[in-house]
Amino acid sequence: MRRIASIVLAVVLTSISFAAWSTPAAAEGDGESLDDLQARLEALVDDYPVAGEYAVAVTDLQTGETIAVNGDRPQLSACSINLMVILQATLDVRAGRLKQAPIDDLIARTVYSSNPVTGRELYSLVGRGDVLRGLRRVNALIGRIGMDDTVLDHPPSYGRESLKVNPNNWLTARDTNRALEWLWEAEELGVPWRDHVLDLMTGVKPGLNYLTAIAPGVVSHKNGFFPALDGTYVDNDVAIVRFEHGGHHFAYAISFFSQWVPRKYDDIPLGQRIVGEVSDFFQARYAEP
Repeated sequence: MRRIASIVLAVVLTSISFAAWSTPAAAEGDGESLDDLQARLEALVDDYPVAGEYAVAVTDLQTGETIAVNGDRPQLSACSINLMVILQATLDVRAGRLKQAPIDDLIARTVYSSNPVTGRELYSLVGRGDVLRGLRRVNALIGRIGMDDTVLDHPPSYGRESLKVNPNNWLTARDTNRALEWLWEAEELGVPWRDHVLDLMTGVKPGLNYLTAIAPGVVSHKNGFFPALDGTYVDNDVAIVRFEHGGHHFAYAISFFSQWVPRKYDDIPLGQRIVGEVSDFFQARYAEP
């Protein structure tokens, strides 16, 4: 396997234009299947020696096929759930309900440092000054996408501004990939707005580019991290990765979640190994004949 460097603090983004996206079919009968990849990822998760709960989902955005390991288990979302308010705010800009420049600025700052303050401001603007109304509108989007196991109760880090549904926000890896696939298909957003929000989501600060961002290509991602009250750690990263082979452009979605990890960043070796395996699979699947 072509190994990716263990810790990457910066990613150089290519200048590919993704507006006109070509999606040749996956090679049939050639190389590994997604089921083979799932078996390898299951073994990595099952054999990982560090305590904690880990989940991953992977979607081939050319074919819509999804695999997952612990993909339906609720995971503490941290700020990764702010992906959903980013999507709703972009829909509102597209519809003319919000102005683009301030929303772009808030999205960029929310993504750059996984900033909960600017994330909360997005909920407020989506709710026309009412955070709870903003949460309800984002939950309506979550429902339309079919994210049935997702719980959005409050803006991350603002537990007092609560819908009184649950003390925590929860995502599953499979639900998150449903959202990423919804973004990619662009049926509501349209391709120009999809590409615009994907470009905004590449602007993560170097110190947070240690999970999905190590994948070769252009990585649009949303981190989520926090120390839990019991002294364990949550560390998540969800992404769409775009890459090119032979003049054709391809993409896949990947969501990695970890919770109850006893030491800070002890999830990173597993997360990076998973990202490497997934990247190698897609590079091989869509290699030039």
